[in-house]
Amino acid sequence: MKKWKIGIWIILLLFFFSGVNSCKKAEKENVKQANSKKETKTSKKKLTRADIMKKFGIKSREDFKKLTPEQRQEFFKMMRALREGDTGGGGNLPLVKIYRIKRAPILNYLTFNTTLEPEKKVPIYSKVDGIIAKIVKDEGSFVKKGEILALIDDKDIKNSYVQAKLSVRQAEINLKDAEIKKDDEEANFKRSKRLYEEKIISEKDFSTAKLNYRSAELSYERAKQQLDIEKEKFKALELQLSYTKIRSPIDGWVTSRKIDQGMRVNPGTELYTVEDFDPLLARVYVPEKDIIKLKVGMDVDVKSEVYDTVFRGRIKIINPRIDPQSGTFKVTITVKDKSLKLRPGMLVSCNIIISKKDNALVVPKKAVFYKKGQAFVFVLRRGGVAKLRSVKLGTELEKEYEILDGLKEGEVVVVQGIENLKDGAKVKIL
Repeated sequence: MKKWKIGIWIILLLFFFSGVNSCKKAEKENVKQANSKKETKTSKKKLTRADIMKKFGIKSREDFKKLTPEQRQEFFKMMRALREGDTGGGGNLPLVKIYRIKRAPILNYLTFNTTLEPEKKVPIYSKVDGIIAKIVKDEGSFVKKGEILALIDDKDIKNSYVQAKLSVRQAEINLKDAEIKKDDEEANFKRSKRLYEEKIISEKDFSTAKLNYRSAELSYERAKQQLDIEKEKFKALELQLSYTKIRSPIDGWVTSRKIDQGMRVNPGTELYTVEDFDPLLARVYVPEKDIIKLKVGMDVDVKSEVYDTVFRGRIKIINPRIDPQSGTFKVTITVKDKSLKLRPGMLVSCNIIISKKDNALVVPKKAVFYKKGQAFVFVLRRGGVAKLRSVKLGTELEKEYEILDGLKEGEVVVVQGIENLKDGAKVKIL
């Protein structure tokens, strides 16, 4: 009986201690849940500027300078989110990119596309008959004025040249003989005239002396003329001989060779083309309404799609005549390029600078949109609010507009993400 009672008490004690442990576990679970709710509530609480400063331990500028680049990036991210009313807790704000309005020098252009031409382009023709004996210069060669490009076989001309040279020498000898004979006959005539006047010789002897003198004079004149003829023949052959050496008439580049060795050429056969690339010319046709804007000597920016470089040019000639069919007038521009990057035939755009402004307000084109013909931009205000504002545009540049009215230096405009923005909308900066 006593053993039975003892067993009951043991069972009761076990149930008691089991209940106590269950209560303790439940109490711990309740505390844990309470702490979790508190933490959740705290996490949903918005951070303040002071919280961010405290998190990074910033109490002065010196503390900020001690931050690592990664910490600074995180700091700015949190501060920007604070300004936009979003500490990471969500929100579907439009994402935008911005641009701060600044002043810059601008140039007002008239733009035209054209192809470049050499100022000097010289075709070279044969002046004699003959066979091409040698090709000295080929396409792509740079040559100086007077430099030999090709040789024509000169054997026949050289033989004729040598014969002409001998003929000149013979004519000179004949002239000298005729001159001596003329001088002798002149002296004999003068003596005979004196003797005739003194009635020492007959009239017949005097007439014979006179006739001989006139004959010697004629022979001298014929010899003189013959020498002139032989000299002209010699000069012509000397010139022809020089024509067998094909020379460049200018400094420049050989851009075309139309002959081969062994080919027969005649006077007038085109042999080569030589072009001078410095300077090059750009001819553009300008609408008549712009004629008052241009004058000789104005600067021109010349650009090619091949190079990023801007080449300098100047207006050389303004044709005063307007084409009645097209309503344009021709303007010739010289382009200096010592680097020889530009080549004849290359397509370029010529930007004729008609005005300059050194300190103009500019805004990217992508920030501007139109409503009913009026230009607008979105200006970013404090608190990340985008406000719609009308603007007055000036000169249109390649990627920007000049702002005449509506914006101030330092103001911030939206340049990306404007498609679905509404006036007064809050935005988030990318």
